[in-house]
Amino acid sequence: MKKSELLKLIENIEEDINLTDIKEVRSWLDSEKDKHSNKAIQTALDNFKKNDMQKLIDAEILKRNPSKSPEQLKIEELESKFKEMEQAKAKAEMVAKFKDTLVEKNIPSKMIDFLLADNEEVTNANISIFEESMKTYIDKQVESRVTDTSYTPPSGGTSTSYEDLLNGADNMSTEQVMEMLKKIGQ
Repeated sequence: MKKSELLKLIENIEEDINLTDIKEVRSWLDSEKDKHSNKAIQTALDNFKKNDMQKLIDAEILKRNPSKSPEQLKIEELESKFKEMEQAKAKAEMVAKFKDTLVEKNIPSKMIDFLLADNEEVTNANISIFEESMKTYIDKQVESRVTDTSYTPPSGGTSTSYEDLLNGADNMSTEQVMEMLKKIGQ
């Protein structure tokens, strides 16, 4: 807020009034306090993160693992990362290998995540179980559709064919020919 704006706000104010009792002045003061306090809090938090937080973390780690030096802890961390990378590589190799197997057996390759296990024997067993289960399921579905289908040819004493139409077309009207064509199409 500029000085001129502030002067306009206070020019009609009584002499004995407290400035903090005026609503506009109070809201302006509150917003200024909030700005400065938020900035101070953020600065203190940033300084803590830069300077002190890592020291506190290291001290807590040393409390929990007093017999290990920081170098030993770093080595353990690197070993665990290396182990995770090896596991990820092994999983990627197994995915590549078994995707080919799934393609050969006409199983969607999207199923790899559901069928992949920790070792090859279990993965092969999962694929075989899935394949057999799906074959059984598909066979039952096909069988039920085949037995449920009951096609009954249309009944009626008059058989209508193109041959009948060609033989009798000379003696029929256009409407009769059209009606016979409709019957043949059904």
